[in-house]
Amino acid sequence: MTELFRTPVTITPLKKLLDYHASIFMVGSCFSENIFVKLKTHKFNVSGNPSGIIYNPVSISRCITRLIENKRYIADELFFHDGLYRSFDHHTSFSDSDINLVLDKINGSFDSAYEFLCRTDLVIITLGSAFVYELRENQRIVANCHKLPDREFTRRLLTVNEIVDSLVTTVDKLLTLNPSMQIVFTVSPVRHLRDNAHENCVSKAYLITSINQLQDNYSQVSCFPSYELMLDELRDYRFYNADMVHPSDVAIDFIWNRFCRFCFDSKTLDFIRMYQPVLASMNHRIQTSDPVKIAQFTLSIRKMLNTIKDRFPDLQLETEYMWLENYGK
Repeated sequence: MTELFRTPVTITPLKKLLDYHASIFMVGSCFSENIFVKLKTHKFNVSGNPSGIIYNPVSISRCITRLIENKRYIADELFFHDGLYRSFDHHTSFSDSDINLVLDKINGSFDSAYEFLCRTDLVIITLGSAFVYELRENQRIVANCHKLPDREFTRRLLTVNEIVDSLVTTVDKLLTLNPSMQIVFTVSPVRHLRDNAHENCVSKAYLITSINQLQDNYSQVSCFPSYELMLDELRDYRFYNADMVHPSDVAIDFIWNRFCRFCFDSKTLDFIRMYQPVLASMNHRIQTSDPVKIAQFTLSIRKMLNTIKDRFPDLQLETEYMWLENYGK
């Protein structure tokens, strides 16, 4: 009997580990948002999801391709539904009753993302589902149905060849933009159970198979096994939220820690370890008005910050020192 009571997932680190100066671009499903927040709160230079959350590989590929081509959206590409102008390529957060505001929001997001992507060191693409929704009128795959009637769409499963073809286009364009860029694919651990568990398994298998083919063909492509970690190392419903679909905070923290070891060099791992208690303290709600206890608490945090500043002198910690000055006031 194993003492671990779980089956460990072996993870091969990136060929070139990153430091805390690295620029990281993320796009894909809602799980990419979880890791994005972790990176952002740990002071990494990160940008992501210029179109909002996207699940299927064809829409993700379209987003990145259009971004690289720096092709702006125009009014004719939007549609009006339920009082709002919307885009089939974008999340509902880009919708508005004013068409000009929608275009400004969409193109503004793309402009800043394009500038970031041109200088990024790592692109992380999170695939959520191999199922797509096509508009019946023109067979165009959409990123978001915007709650339009089901009769307007055809739902189908992409083939592995379709997935690979779309992602090959994406990888080629990314490496043309920056040949030294590293690209990481991962499959979201979020369970897509709108229909049934069997289809979720088939969908995830198609995505994993496609990523495996890309790894065989590109030395710059790696895989981080988010889904496999959830499936094998966290094989228990206690690691899910109440909806039994999304990973819990504990699971996200576990996958985040494995991601850090996959992605970053030893000095950066040291920074993350040293910064975590500071981050936890900044989220701490003061429970006392005793000035002595407050002074003791702030002194301990100041010592942590000073140690970090000595070890990482070029790291910007002004926000943390300002928070410390105002703590308890």
